[in-house]
Amino acid sequence: MAGFPQQSYHVSLQMQVQADMASKPAAQCCHALTHLIDNYSTKELHCVFKAIVDNIYGGNGGVGWNPRLVNSRDNYADYTVIHNFLSPSGPMMRMVYKLQTENLSYPFSLQRLPALLRRVLMEGRFPDDSTLYTNKLQFSSKGYVNNCILLNSFEYYIFSFALSLTIPKVPAHHQHFTTIDNLYTALVGSYLDHFLPTTGSPPGPFPICSLTSSPPSARSASFLHSFISSNPFTSLLKRPSGHQTPAVQDPAAHQIWHSELFLQVSGLKS
Repeated sequence: MAGFPQQSYHVSLQMQVQADMASKPAAQCCHALTHLIDNYSTKELHCVFKAIVDNIYGGNGGVGWNPRLVNSRDNYADYTVIHNFLSPSGPMMRMVYKLQTENLSYPFSLQRLPALLRRVLMEGRFPDDSTLYTNKLQFSSKGYVNNCILLNSFEYYIFSFALSLTIPKVPAHHQHFTTIDNLYTALVGSYLDHFLPTTGSPPGPFPICSLTSSPPSARSASFLHSFISSNPFTSLLKRPSGHQTPAVQDPAAHQIWHSELFLQVSGLKS
């Protein structure tokens, strides 16, 4: 198999994916990962999903792909490949939705959450105005809170995407990056248009038309400005959520839930 050779054991597959993502340019990884997503079983994708997301957004302690430093001016071809891979209709979201239908969960470390929220959860409590963490805390046999919450694939991806902006990963000599033409801003715009459209209703999880890279709109630039200045993960994770993951396979319910979760995790103000 091109890019990521087939492995006999899931651990070997995970190690291979991690090694390749660490050593190959992001655009090259997109081609290989697309092949993997389209050809491997759900069970195999489950074992590598967390490693893929963490390697993209730096959840493993590294820099990841650092989408804030990727812009269309420097390398339009690579920018377009990565944008389309991570877009709402791209291969990465196909993987997210495929895993979500299987009701699978992934541990998300409490250490990645803001200090105040982390302290509340470590005490076994929930934020007063949020039901987002209901049934997500894990307790040891002695009643202590474990150091992670369990999220489904969509939650894990959106949390990781949002948190990647709050963790400093931009080298000092790149601190002048703009918020207008970088890949992160473009992705915010794509997710806004998909999950919170200004007209009509949110589309289903598998849009017919794939997205192509385009300059970020004024809406996404304005949103990102407020997103950064409001210290998103201090307030975004405390917003009330009226929906948990829909228990029934109702497409409309899933569309609403995806949009509502994105709204909550994006830090948009009421």
